[in-house]
Amino acid sequence: MTEAVMKYALAPVGGLFSGFNSFFLSLGKARAAAELSRMGYHEEAKYLMLTKAEDL
Repeated sequence: MTEAVMKYALAPVGGLFSGFNSFFLSLGKARAAAELSRMGYHEEAKYLMLTKAEDL
């Protein structure tokens, strides 16, 4: 019974952390691509922004 209650109570919190994780991952990729582009590595920056996080 306790396990079911904890699973029900903590399920929304897990989704919240997943949302934070995906947000900060995309933010980090954008900053890295901006720096690559600034240094002249335009093809690498384009590749970074067009690939999914699982493929990196």
